[in-house]
Amino acid sequence: MSDPQVCLTWVDITAGARVALRRFTHDYTDGYDHDMAQRDPWRRFMDHLGGGCGEAAAARIRGISWDQSVDRFHSLPDIGADLEIRHSFMDHYGLINRPADNSSLIYELWTGTPPVLTQRGWAPGWDVRKRGRWYDANGRPGMWILPQQLLAPGIP
Repeated sequence: MSDPQVCLTWVDITAGARVALRRFTHDYTDGYDHDMAQRDPWRRFMDHLGGGCGEAAAARIRGISWDQSVDRFHSLPDIGADLEIRHSFMDHYGLINRPADNSSLIYELWTGTPPVLTQRGWAPGWDVRKRGRWYDANGRPGMWILPQQLLAPGIP
């Protein structure tokens, strides 16, 4: 079985870009300092763009609306009642979970470059922490990483 893919529309990508710009701007205006602060501004914006497009893809594949929220800082999930979206431009990267993440939520991994994104699987946050590998290299804050091969397939 192949991983589910979504081809985002220009409306989806524009929404993802709008969210990315708002998140990027809020990081600066609110003085929010997190691990992205160690990256150059273009890379930080691109990471926000990937996240926004990943959220758009997750909503599209479920046929639900996406609220395009900004500045929730883990107070509410990205999609629905319990779903957090993670995105990587690298197709082989695993699902990450950071110490500040809510381990009771479901985390779903999307990879690729818009317009086509691929859903690689999902896992509850507590499972990523239990079976994932702790990684804290390059002077960045640590995280657990669960390889794609250990993710549950399909749409939770």
